[in-house]
Amino acid sequence: MKRSIHGHSRNMKIILTILIVSVCSIIIESIAIIPWWSYLIIVFVIGVCLPLNRWRVPSFLSGFTSGFLIWTMSTVFFEIYFKGEIMSTTAEIFGLPYIILLFSIGIIGGLLSGLALYSGTILRNGKKKREIS
Repeated sequence: MKRSIHGHSRNMKIILTILIVSVCSIIIESIAIIPWWSYLIIVFVIGVCLPLNRWRVPSFLSGFTSGFLIWTMSTVFFEIYFKGEIMSTTAEIFGLPYIILLFSIGIIGGLLSGLALYSGTILRNGKKKREIS
């Protein structure tokens, strides 16, 4: 028996989208010779290539979740790798608590990824003009 799009199948497509965006972003970011923002091009292309509207996957939310997780987890990784020197210095410069700085970094990454995936989805499907009444 085939599950409906409103059941587990939709949730699995959302998770699959987040995984695809995350894995592709991590692979692109691991190439040292390209700029940090180059992963956004890949996220945009994923938005163009995947049928997110047909899958009924919220593109901005999927991109935001992926970007937030990647940027937050990579910040924690580098924090551990450099024994807390970078984040504590940065937090001191900005006068912010560590946790606020960590979530700010995650939100910035989430917004960038969410907008890139959403933009790709709009290019793929076109956006119908809405009339203001």
